[in-house]
Amino acid sequence: MSANAETQRIPALDGWRAISILLVIIGHLVNYRYQSGPPSPIAAYLSVMGVKVFFVISGLLIAGLALKEEATTGTLSMKGFYRRRVYRILPAYFAYLATVLVFSLLGWIQQDAAGIGLAAVFVCNAPGLDCGWFVGHSWSLAYEEQFYLVFPLLFVLVPRHVKPRLFAAIHAFLAATPLLSLLLMPDTPEWAAYRVLASHFCCISAGVMLAHHRETLARLARHHALVSAAALVVVAGCIAVTSGHFGHLPYHLRNAIETLVLPVSIAWLVFRTTVHRGAVTAFLDWAPLRYIGKISFSLYLWQQIFTAAPATVTFSVLWLLPVAMFSYHFIEQPMVRLGRARSHPPELLRQSLAR
Repeated sequence: MSANAETQRIPALDGWRAISILLVIIGHLVNYRYQSGPPSPIAAYLSVMGVKVFFVISGLLIAGLALKEEATTGTLSMKGFYRRRVYRILPAYFAYLATVLVFSLLGWIQQDAAGIGLAAVFVCNAPGLDCGWFVGHSWSLAYEEQFYLVFPLLFVLVPRHVKPRLFAAIHAFLAATPLLSLLLMPDTPEWAAYRVLASHFCCISAGVMLAHHRETLARLARHHALVSAAALVVVAGCIAVTSGHFGHLPYHLRNAIETLVLPVSIAWLVFRTTVHRGAVTAFLDWAPLRYIGKISFSLYLWQQIFTAAPATVTFSVLWLLPVAMFSYHFIEQPMVRLGRARSHPPELLRQSLAR
């Protein structure tokens, strides 16, 4: 993977982040802000698919950086890992939650404090919980945070040569059990909830798995075009089935099948652009698209206010980009830099200061 040595950024991934957040925003605008009829199943599906792409990127990037740190220092610093994650996510996130709380107290929006509290502890992905519209999108951050709790521990405790097989096995388990449970077990609410959880964690695990096998996969260059074509067919097929214009499957069966094939297809398409230069990569490297990708976290946080149904909020959607840019440049980036500085091993930090 080619990444800028100073920023640890892989340019194509910013393009993918931009596509992801645009899918989310467009889906919300169509089905909530400017809804003029029944909700569009395609808009809803593409919005969720945008989040799935975010999950894949997270697994791919977090695992890739962990492998790089292990190769450089011999291990992964769990203290450094969590410090970087805290500085990366919590300041901007809690700034958003605080704003929602203030707006709610002022009567500008309807959001109960209990939902904000649940969002603050990252549990809005729990089955049956309704945290409210303005913090409900934190369900995706809950998956991310739960992944952060488990991944570094496994990474540190498992021997290096075992990691590729272990994370492949974890992905296979998450991918296969929803379909097996649907076919072999009674269709209970508990199994239905598990299939939803597995479908999202499976996207993260697909990114982790590909990160551990990227060198092997990169050597199979002559097969890349064929695999990419198959992955595109899978993505297009999932969209077509969801639209109802091509076949029809019950939701739980469709979800179980998608969990088996969609995460790895998305992961492959993302991975492909990190190891191969071409027209798609050139598009993903387009500066305006990459900038949208860079501010995508702030965009994701704040879009929930500006894409809400008109009956629930009066803020113009035109404010979304300026607010996200402010959040990125004046909250996210200063905190990220501080987190990186405090995560350096002391000897590396002394060498950096001595230069």
